[in-house]
Amino acid sequence: MGPPGCGYHIPYTYKTLHTHTLKVSKTNTLLILLFAFLNFAGSKAFAQRDTVIYELTINQKEVNIAGKKTMGMTINGDIPGPTLHFTEGDYAVMYVKNEMDVETSVHWHGLLVPNFFDGVPYLTTPPIKPGKTQKYEFPLKQAGTYWYHSHTGLQEQSGVYGSIQIEPKEKTLAYDADLVIVLSDWTYEKPKNVLRTLKRGLEWYDIKKGTATPLNRVIARGALGAQFNFWRQRMDGADIADIYYPAFLTNGQPTREYPEFEPGQKVRLRFINAAASSQFWLTFGGEDPLLVAADGLDVVPVRRNKTFIAVAETYDFIVTVPQSGKMEVRASVQDGSGQTSAFLGKGQVVSAPDVPRPDKIAMMQQMAAMDMKMGAPAIKFRPSKDEAHEMMQEYGMQMDDMQGMDEIDQKGTNEMDHSQHEGMKQMGPETGGEKKDTASMQQMEHMNHQKMGEMQPDTTASHKMDHTRMNHTMGEMKKDTAGSGKMNHAQMHQQGMEKTKPDTHKMGEMKKDTAARQMDHSNMHPPMGEMKKAMSATKQDTTKHNPANMHHEGMQEAKKDTAAAGKKMQGHMQHDMGKAEPGMPAMDMQQEKGKSMAGMQGHGDMKGMDMFAEYNYDYLRSPEKTDFKDDRPTKEILLNLTGNMVRYIWSMNGVPLKEDDKIKINKGEVTRVTLNNLTMMHHPMHLHGHFFRVINENGEYSPLKHTVNVAPMQKVVIEFDANEYGDWFFHCHILYHMDAGMARIFSYDTPRDERMKGYPVSILTNESNHYFTWGIADVASHMTELNLVTSNLRNQFNLSAEYGWNKNLEAEFTYERYLYDYLRVFGGVNAENETEDSMDDIEVTAVAGIRYLTPYLFNLDVRIDNLLRPQISFSREVMIFPRTALFGTYEYQADFGWRNELPRNESGIEDNFKKEVTWNLGLEYFLSKNFSLTGSYDNRFGAGGGLSARF
Repeated sequence: MGPPGCGYHIPYTYKTLHTHTLKVSKTNTLLILLFAFLNFAGSKAFAQRDTVIYELTINQKEVNIAGKKTMGMTINGDIPGPTLHFTEGDYAVMYVKNEMDVETSVHWHGLLVPNFFDGVPYLTTPPIKPGKTQKYEFPLKQAGTYWYHSHTGLQEQSGVYGSIQIEPKEKTLAYDADLVIVLSDWTYEKPKNVLRTLKRGLEWYDIKKGTATPLNRVIARGALGAQFNFWRQRMDGADIADIYYPAFLTNGQPTREYPEFEPGQKVRLRFINAAASSQFWLTFGGEDPLLVAADGLDVVPVRRNKTFIAVAETYDFIVTVPQSGKMEVRASVQDGSGQTSAFLGKGQVVSAPDVPRPDKIAMMQQMAAMDMKMGAPAIKFRPSKDEAHEMMQEYGMQMDDMQGMDEIDQKGTNEMDHSQHEGMKQMGPETGGEKKDTASMQQMEHMNHQKMGEMQPDTTASHKMDHTRMNHTMGEMKKDTAGSGKMNHAQMHQQGMEKTKPDTHKMGEMKKDTAARQMDHSNMHPPMGEMKKAMSATKQDTTKHNPANMHHEGMQEAKKDTAAAGKKMQGHMQHDMGKAEPGMPAMDMQQEKGKSMAGMQGHGDMKGMDMFAEYNYDYLRSPEKTDFKDDRPTKEILLNLTGNMVRYIWSMNGVPLKEDDKIKINKGEVTRVTLNNLTMMHHPMHLHGHFFRVINENGEYSPLKHTVNVAPMQKVVIEFDANEYGDWFFHCHILYHMDAGMARIFSYDTPRDERMKGYPVSILTNESNHYFTWGIADVASHMTELNLVTSNLRNQFNLSAEYGWNKNLEAEFTYERYLYDYLRVFGGVNAENETEDSMDDIEVTAVAGIRYLTPYLFNLDVRIDNLLRPQISFSREVMIFPRTALFGTYEYQADFGWRNELPRNESGIEDNFKKEVTWNLGLEYFLSKNFSLTGSYDNRFGAGGGLSARF
């Protein structure tokens, strides 16, 4: 037996495969021998299969990350854990031992495994208890780059992850060496404390990263109107990433050197984004790399020097080490807060290109310029009611200017035939930059195509259109990073378009692309350019084993050489008739018919409008067809991705995992899922146990993936063959989003494995409903104040107390119940003294009322006490400088004498009305995550200053 963490091979034998006992008699000996011979002959492939065994030990220990000692969770003593090497067809056996004092688990991310070994504790697999060892075993049906990680709590953030490399049976790409690059993020805080900080709504992480957008910067940029628009919709700004990380890692450290690679050597870099919540832009020094695989599966090779890798995705590139100098391979964090690099070779550094830091204020201006409704609820009033389509229609882009647009069947296709347009420039596969169509075309009636490339294809519905009789001006076509032209139909008026209900699968030469209203440019044969040369150099073989064939019964298996596949790929350019760039609102033609696009028009030249243009998968093309037969039954599912940054709750269709039932899917059907992102955050969505088609402009050659990133206000359609059994997890792979509720269970509604008895799934689904507690204490020269909060999804307990040095005291305890995101009812008790400088006269009353987060982010409190005294109060805090916030409260109480006697005036007549007004105004300067300096004026206590401590 090999050392821990090292795989070792045991050839399969007939005895290994068949361990049952045979009872032999004289009368059936010959029959059994014959059966054994035939069975052995039929099992020849099994006899050649190797068993590869790994022993993995998960433990807690002190590690050195970025030069600082910290506690982490390690696999075989390291972060990341060891790379597990296999060959396609091997039988994998992993013994995982838990030496921690808490339970753990391992999920084999992207591998097609039996349901019981998928590794989601309490759903498919028992957790690994402290001191126990668990065995995972399964045949390997695929080749490629994958990874493994804990699926217990937030352990992945602490280091429980590693890589998997599975070699194909036959090598199909030309390269000299492999290098696995595991990207991750690191915090020196306990992950649970990170989540608690997010739950309390503290902006310290943005302050620390320098990505906050205080009011002074907004005003200086002339974006005050945009800021008010965001406030009106209960949003502070354009959030990009949640957490401050002091270190971003390549294979466990901020930088890595690999001097062993020689000049001219071709290296296959296997990138795995194992970060908890960080997404990266990959850039490369030297010549542009060749992207050859995504999520473990081969794609038609394409040269790209800037690629977005979302959390949990994997990408394989082939790079050439420079003849002189060492090549930098850089991963830049999406929000510009850091980077990590690897260096291949020796000598002077050949630097990777810089990625500009995103402009959050410009993003706010873009969103405000569009007629968009944001702020879809993360928890609904009635979570059991299906309101997914109503939610999609209400939130996102509104399109009031689409009068005359015919109804679109949700499954329909908009196929535009431009095969007779002559003089169009052919679009090559080069990436980056722009390529213009200078050919002049006559203007097409009722259509304005002047701003090409500003919008992306809608991924939900299509119409068939014949443009052979239409004349239109193409204007300027802006290609995406894969070289595809995009046409902006934001201003298109389609008067007189024929109402049609198209065949949902037949689009001429192309199968139905549920993601796009496509144009047929099959007669435009663009040159392949450098991509064709690169494909030739790498000796790409498109017949490599592909999990598409494992999951898509009846899938057309068209195996073509890459030249032909690449040639056809260039034949499809898209007319966007309903969806904005990734990051902009997704316009659903069916749901949004008749609503306004006025907010879109006239903003095509806005500075920074192209900042969302690269968040798409159009550059990924499967070397084989991935579509389904026309007659396959299809189940349609709409999942709106929803969230609340104030309380840090994430959900789908306004329902977190805790409050949702399983999504039933039917074996034998095609399951098509529309993912509609109604938040300002990216969400990389991962489906366990399946590969799915990510519908893009490549139609029937749309790529297969196990994780798909859905950009802000973007819509993506995926579909997969429902051919498994059991329950499978589907979730956002940003760790804190998943833990806060953005997850679902897809269920085949089959009997649960008997081995899961005693492991209720409710333990998993309740993770998003855990209570978090936090508090703040203010000690100042004029008063002291204490606030404590304990909260989960729907319930919150509050304790507050104020004491002025003039002996004014008020304390209150309340319980409140969230009806939905912004509204809760509450009840409790209030105690305060009625006379200054005296603690003898304390009045205790019962209170009840509602609390509401209003537009513009005011906290409103409306209540009445047991003395029938109504009261209204509101409070607000706004960051005015990078570390300085302005805060204030106003409270008005009226007493009409309904229950108690009012004081008498000078004439001895009882007043019929009494009021009490309290207010304060102050500034807070953030010193750190836990401490602030404060100064304020309170009309009861006067002016003063002091220190705030958060805990």
